Amino acid sequence: MKFDILAESTCEAELIATNTGAHDAIWLGQLVDELKLPRTGILLYCDSSTDETRRKAPSHQAKDLKIREYVSKNGMTAKPVATTDSVADMLTKPLNVEPLRHHRARLGVCAIE
Repeated sequence: MKFDILAESTCEAELIATNTGAHDAIWLGQLVDELKLPRTGILLYCDSSTDETRRKAPSHQAKDLKIREYVSKNGMTAKPVATTDSVADMLTKPLNVEPLRHHRARLGVCAIE
């Protein structure tokens, strides 16, 4: 998938990803409704470390407000994911050996000998 958006920070990239996920979830919800299938609530996972940065950076407020609007109007629940539980962190942050092994195991990656 190619995006025509350039994120200027990790925080902004996470906001863009959350926003895109919210759009996709809304579309899938509408599809489920059209197919007349039962629908449960939508759970939107987001990085918890981004929350604090968003509150401090006014440039991110518009994107954050749009996500909040999606959540309130479309029956979504936003659930922050702690750094210790986010397997994506192994690709974006330097980790000590044990957290790296933990995330690697959760992804199903094993050593080849």
